[in-house]
Amino acid sequence: MIKSDKAKIRRKIYMIWWHIKDRCYNENNPRYSLYGGRGVTLCEEWHCFDRFIDDIKQIQGYSDFDILNGNIHLDKDSLDMNNKIYCKEKCIFIPIELNNKFKPNQMKPFKAISPNGDEFVVYNRSEFARDNNLRQSTISDCLSGRVKKHKGWSFTLIK
Repeated sequence: MIKSDKAKIRRKIYMIWWHIKDRCYNENNPRYSLYGGRGVTLCEEWHCFDRFIDDIKQIQGYSDFDILNGNIHLDKDSLDMNNKIYCKEKCIFIPIELNNKFKPNQMKPFKAISPNGDEFVVYNRSEFARDNNLRQSTISDCLSGRVKKHKGWSFTLIK
């Protein structure tokens, strides 16, 4: 690996670390309510970037190539949906597409009723939209009340 690639990888890893810290501890971050506001934190060791970078390459799924090309995300949810801490033991690297399934705004359960009256309980908007030829953003609009139906489907949040 050439020296400039090492610097780029270090910069990418720094940005991963910075964004995690920001959404967990910065109350002004737009995603704080989904992370820090829900009690999600970094382990004590990872408050130090040097400790974070020492650990990161040992985490399952890590790849210099995929970090450099933005193909993977550090994920705390896929091993344990109730995990509230970013740490070496509880995180893995997964492809971006898979990580999108675990975004908190995507994980709110809802009921979907098809145009012919079939009912479904759904836990992931993106996946459901893709599987049923629907738009995830329009499903979200239905769930927020901005739109009543989407292609004949109706949607309601499950409390």
